[in-house]
Amino acid sequence: MERFLERARSFYNGRYYPILVLLLVFLGHSTEMDLAFGSVMMISLIFGLLISHDVKFTMMPLMATMFIVPIGDFTPSDPGFDRYYQSRATLIFLVALALSVMASIVFFVVRNRKIANRIPVKGVFLSILIFCGVNCLNGLFSPNYTFANFTFSMLLVLSMIVVYLIFAGYLRFEKAVLDYFIYCLVGVGLLICAELIFAYFTTVQFVGGSIVKESVVLGWGVWTNIGNMLVFLMPASFYFAASHKRGWLGYLSGLLHFFCIVLSQSRAALLVGALSLLLCLGYLCLKGRNRKINRIFTLSLIACGAIGCVVLYDTLLALVSNFLEKGFDDNGRMALWQSAIDSFLRAPVLGVGYYDVCSYEGWATFGTPMMCHNTILQILGAVGVLGMLAYGYHRFETLKLFFRKFNTVKFFLGVCILGFLLFGMLDVVFFIGYTNIFYTMMLLFMQYTEYPEKQMYL
Repeated sequence: MERFLERARSFYNGRYYPILVLLLVFLGHSTEMDLAFGSVMMISLIFGLLISHDVKFTMMPLMATMFIVPIGDFTPSDPGFDRYYQSRATLIFLVALALSVMASIVFFVVRNRKIANRIPVKGVFLSILIFCGVNCLNGLFSPNYTFANFTFSMLLVLSMIVVYLIFAGYLRFEKAVLDYFIYCLVGVGLLICAELIFAYFTTVQFVGGSIVKESVVLGWGVWTNIGNMLVFLMPASFYFAASHKRGWLGYLSGLLHFFCIVLSQSRAALLVGALSLLLCLGYLCLKGRNRKINRIFTLSLIACGAIGCVVLYDTLLALVSNFLEKGFDDNGRMALWQSAIDSFLRAPVLGVGYYDVCSYEGWATFGTPMMCHNTILQILGAVGVLGMLAYGYHRFETLKLFFRKFNTVKFFLGVCILGFLLFGMLDVVFFIGYTNIFYTMMLLFMQYTEYPEKQMYL
């Protein structure tokens, strides 16, 4: 029995378990059997928590599970969640599965409590605590206050504070764990690329040789969600291009991510993704262990791009027709931003709350509030000056973390976070639970890189 458990632990901590998770997620998504394949993945997660002594193997399930939601007949105006996920039988099953996972987490924490890392309250973690704490008070003294303001703020608490505590406390920060984390980031990025390419062969529509943007929808998100995640994860591939022996694989993976950013048809993703790509390629050509081959790859990329623009002109025109048609149209964002400013003026101290900042008749997804598509204005309108001060302190701590003992890992994870934050100035991504899981874990591992030769006891 002990031999079996050791082999099981070895499998969970190796590189094949993340591949198994990605396979289950992709199959669940593409076959629209997400509940079946997701259950298998969750059962494997529960068993791992019952036998393991650290949470390394949980990274991939935690980060990839959201992307199992299938395409189906979902559209932005009618995502189908009411029919698909809110039926009584499905809800009972999902609640039972969630409770089983939570029970296994509690069992893991109790069983391994004596070997947990020490976590003092300081630095980035302190700024996360303050920011999330102030967010829980959003709209508190507003005349239209609703308790839903508090429950929505729990998304930040769960995706930031709880995730940070579990991984900082129960992850053995050995040297190889950093590569494992970035390996998982790249894996999730390639998963999204595969789902998007699959959609182009199955559900994406074309009219007059142009892509119908509204059909670029995956079950877990529309074009902006897809583009944001690809921008967020793309630099992780280039980390391997800068630091590992077969770095050219990471380079090609990064280019695939950028190609899929174009396929996402998100204007914000293309704008921010292009900046992230330039930063990554610049670093690869100037620093890192593979500078020579990266310079050759980059020059070849420029040459092939110039030739491709001529030879594949019509195909490229079809890919970018939506970008050219929309141009700099704000798509209603200016009105939302003005609404956030007006909300701030009505309640400047703690804001009016997330459910009173903006209104939009067609917005109704699991009861989430309408967002104003700008992180700064959203915080000002919903949480007021106190929220902005807490967010500013959090940004100060993240910048200090980035520049202190600067290294290659911090650069590429920093570009990931930069893309995420810039995208948040045009969309709602900072207030989506699953994106903050990635964000929080990136900050945690940036801390770890300051102590690369030993375990990190925070």
